[in-house]
Amino acid sequence: MNSILKTSLLALLLCLTACTKESENLINEKKDGVSVCFYVTGMNISVEKTRANTLQEAFQMLELVLYTANNDGTYTKYMGYSQAMSNSSFGVVKFDNVKCGKYTLVAIGHDDSSHPDMTDPTNITFVKYVNAYGYTGDVVIDNNTTSVEVPFVHKVAKIHFTLNGYIPNEVKKIQFTLAGASNVYNAITGLAKNTTTRVAAVNVTDAQKTNKQFTAFCYTFLTQEALTSADSYFNVSIAGLTEDNTAIDSKTYDKVPLKIGSVTKFTGVFFDYANLSFNMTINTDWDDYENIGL
Repeated sequence: MNSILKTSLLALLLCLTACTKESENLINEKKDGVSVCFYVTGMNISVEKTRANTLQEAFQMLELVLYTANNDGTYTKYMGYSQAMSNSSFGVVKFDNVKCGKYTLVAIGHDDSSHPDMTDPTNITFVKYVNAYGYTGDVVIDNNTTSVEVPFVHKVAKIHFTLNGYIPNEVKKIQFTLAGASNVYNAITGLAKNTTTRVAAVNVTDAQKTNKQFTAFCYTFLTQEALTSADSYFNVSIAGLTEDNTAIDSKTYDKVPLKIGSVTKFTGVFFDYANLSFNMTINTDWDDYENIGL
């Protein structure tokens, strides 16, 4: 089992009271519903050689939704619940009066600032570019159902920047332009719904200038499991910004390789005018996917 699968972070137990056996494809509206308990357990998340041992260390928001599938390929939200880490029962969700039948279960753990609209599982938009874990699968509720195991895995790729060396005094921020980024998730495919260009500027501190090292990272959903240097649509531009937002030493890296569950690292000297190259590599410990030398 590879390290991506080892990021499996929870088992979700589906506890049912007695329920009359019905067709797997139909919701029985004539029968009384059952109480369904979802228990989020079995935390075991590896992130860059560190390990999260609690739900709160892995993510701060949890979404659990049951959908019914329509004949036209769309989905209707049947029952759902959102939790924040401040909830005393974080990780335990109970649905009452669930009709017997077949559902699509979507579960997402993330670090956004608010809960997303889960009405359409193919179009879930986050405020931030989140670090997200998830699971999507069919659940058949009948009198033979005792438990359902739901292994969460990474749903995003990570990009990590380490800019070493001298940082000019006039540089107040480092700006990153990410063409091909996405914060819109299709939970049915497990991929990005669409892509856009994200521009983010991060303040440079006096300590970073003194230590001659600046670090930053970001996450993105991808439209496919992995992007290679041959087929990648993802481009990264990095520049220093002065007080008046004048760009200094802007550099662009095309066809950046990314992979869901892996980290691509940009590492090297950026403002050394005698050495303007970047180094690119990939691994899988979050998994490291590629390192890009500066």
